[in-house]
Amino acid sequence: MPWSPVEIAGRTAEVFEPAQPASEAPTILFLHDYDGRLPSTATVWSDLFEQHGMRCVAPHDASGWWLDRVCRDFDETLTPYAHVGKNVVPWMTERWNVAPPGIGLLGVGSGGQGVLQLGFRRAREFPVVAALTPRIDFHEVHGHGTPIDVAYPDPEAARQETALLYIHPLDWPRHMLLGCDPDDGWLESLDRLASKLYSSGIPFERVPESAGESWLEPAAAHAVAFLADRLGR
Repeated sequence: MPWSPVEIAGRTAEVFEPAQPASEAPTILFLHDYDGRLPSTATVWSDLFEQHGMRCVAPHDASGWWLDRVCRDFDETLTPYAHVGKNVVPWMTERWNVAPPGIGLLGVGSGGQGVLQLGFRRAREFPVVAALTPRIDFHEVHGHGTPIDVAYPDPEAARQETALLYIHPLDWPRHMLLGCDPDDGWLESLDRLASKLYSSGIPFERVPESAGESWLEPAAAHAVAFLADRLGR
């Protein structure tokens, strides 16, 4: 499949360019989960991006959480969140002549909470967001030996920077898709976000949660189709 490694501002990433790009090809920024696995390791993403003629760039965050906090595993001064905005997005513009709001966000796991952070904090730039099994309440893992322990002095400091607290009642991504594997321990986290959005009158869509033995494959297909449709509007 046509994945290729690239370097963006001295940091690794990978790029997917379909063999047959769609006219005005949808362009996606993909943020991986805290396991660090880039989308090239799962054929489902390659197949779907090719099917939709979609371009994708997936930067790598060695800390795994896409925080707006300095993480030594990533960089001594630049945060993963800032790297995406200051380096990755301009790189996409230079390579493909595409810029916000024409870039869709897709994230899985901790990358799902990462794209929600971008969407809620920069809603006019990123109005199209799909987050699968987003690990929103990352303050709950403080003290469990993750980079969260180093980034924040205590769970409350971490909670203050979760995506839930960046929801603005008048400024939010106009196209949001949320989904979580029903067998995943982070479902309650997503339900809490969904309740907050609903009570605030903010529209969103959800991926069906009864998808058979493998939740990811049908959820991924749902998310990529959603992104292609919304970016095409």
